[in-house]
Amino acid sequence: MIISHNLAALHAFHRLRINRRSAANNLEKLSSGFRINKAADDAAGLAISEKMRAQIRGLAQATRNIQDGISLVQTAEGALGTIHDILQRMSELAVQSANGTYSDSDRQRIQEEVEELKQEIDNIAANTEFNGIKLLDGSVAGKIKITAPYIGVWVFGQNPTHGQRWGVGSYPNSAPFEFVSPASSSVWIPTEIKGSIHETLLEMKRNFDKLKHNEITYGTANTLIQNHEMDMHVYGNTVIITARGDFTLTGDAYLQDAEYLTGSPATYEVTAAESTIQIQAGPQAGQTVSIGIHDVQSTALQIADISLATPTTAEDAGRKIAQAIDYVSTERSKLGAWQNRLENALHNAAIYAENLTAAESRIRDADMAKQLMEWTKQTMFIHVSQAMLAQANQIPNQILALLK
Repeated sequence: MIISHNLAALHAFHRLRINRRSAANNLEKLSSGFRINKAADDAAGLAISEKMRAQIRGLAQATRNIQDGISLVQTAEGALGTIHDILQRMSELAVQSANGTYSDSDRQRIQEEVEELKQEIDNIAANTEFNGIKLLDGSVAGKIKITAPYIGVWVFGQNPTHGQRWGVGSYPNSAPFEFVSPASSSVWIPTEIKGSIHETLLEMKRNFDKLKHNEITYGTANTLIQNHEMDMHVYGNTVIITARGDFTLTGDAYLQDAEYLTGSPATYEVTAAESTIQIQAGPQAGQTVSIGIHDVQSTALQIADISLATPTTAEDAGRKIAQAIDYVSTERSKLGAWQNRLENALHNAAIYAENLTAAESRIRDADMAKQLMEWTKQTMFIHVSQAMLAQANQIPNQILALLK
């Protein structure tokens, strides 16, 4: 029997301290509702949970982004619907003006209405905005951007400096998209950039064929084309020009810079990028939906100069208006497809966030019933430990009996 150390009391005190620490931990979990409140509770679980929380919050913001994107699309589509109505009225006026029962003064009154309608199309296209972003003036058209300012086909005629040469590409020495002949000895076939490389190449071929059939003139006349000794074919994003039966020039999209090519097949670099509105539809980089709306001003619709002054011009105007209606219909159909895609993305983001929240909850949230059970157990242990500590403190008093 010793009195220097009360080992029983020390053991009881140690267990009491452990039980109180466990009870405090249970109390923290019960108070916060979380199983993991600090890294010491579950280091790996905390790391996984924090990554999931970042994804969940990102999805919440992505959901708001998608809703804004849907609103943007609806704004643009509503404006295009109005333009459609205007074009339908213009088509009706073109049919009316083509009728032989109207006088020139009658057609002048019809033309005045058409001019006002064209101005309203331009007004809608120029002023339709979403949060200050112009939607219908071509600034978010999804156009291909080429480094050099010109794209097109040129064919150099017999020339003491260059000889006979052919090329497909861009011409870098003039203002952007102001199509002119690069040299007096060449035929320059310019093409406006469309919504995709393939569309642009198809338009380039149409211009090439028009030149062959003397329907248009660019630069100096060239006998190889106009004598049908050169042909152009488009396959995907590749254009092939053939001439004289023994010359083939192949180009993938466009040259970055102008080059004069001779004799053998050549492949060109593509320098293209989309100018679109990017809707961040997910929490990770690259989870975007691109929205591009082409210019729908009267110039882009090719109705800026239509005239209903005579039955003949009215018929021609009717054809152009019909093409404009198809053009606007294409833009509206794309907007409808984007809206459907965004609505599905919104639905997916909601389900994704719900499932991630459930997974994060299983990792981090406290099981309240289990924690209450633990709390009750630890409270009982505390009471028992306190009672045993009191009993252990009475053990040294037994030594006094030896002194009696």
